[in-house]
Amino acid sequence: MTGMVNYFQLTEKVFR
Repeated sequence: MTGMVNYFQLTEKVFR
């Protein structure tokens, strides 16, 4: 479950 959150945070940084 944490893996998905980590991935989301990473993508958010790229999206920003």
